[in-house]
Amino acid sequence: MYDVVDNVILQLPGAEVLSNTGFNKKGYCGYVVEFSTNDSASGTALRHRFAGRIYRRPSGEQIMFTLWGKSSPDVYEEVAPAFKMMQAGFAYTGPHSDNVFGGDGPSRDWGTMAPLLLVLGLLLILSFRRYRLRPNFAKPKLWRCVCGTWNSEDEDMCRRCAYPKRPEPVR
Repeated sequence: MYDVVDNVILQLPGAEVLSNTGFNKKGYCGYVVEFSTNDSASGTALRHRFAGRIYRRPSGEQIMFTLWGKSSPDVYEEVAPAFKMMQAGFAYTGPHSDNVFGGDGPSRDWGTMAPLLLVLGLLLILSFRRYRLRPNFAKPKLWRCVCGTWNSEDEDMCRRCAYPKRPEPVR
């Protein structure tokens, strides 16, 4: 939209942007720019209302439709409602409308995503379960004294009560 304003509208003689509004609706986005210019041939002042709608095609490209209304400033207030109605009522109904309107963008098909998320969750749970069942995975390199203190495996006596480390039973 900024390219349209900078490269088209502001290049017209005597161009001055009066208002610039963008919007995003279901299936398309658009903008409305109101501006004034001078006619290049006669120099008379003109007031414009320029609206554009941008649709995304399923293939990823974008297509833009523009609707432009202009009049002299003294009658603009009378014809502005007609410009607004014409621009708000725009709808492409041509033979290729199915190929033009790309919808809301990427589909959020939860019917397909839910089983995929369920499978990923199960794989995650099973991978954690596998670690828990591995013999030395969660076994700490510590031993616990009868007084409740955790001691390093390298120490032969408790650092709190000096009780000797018991040898582990042979299985």
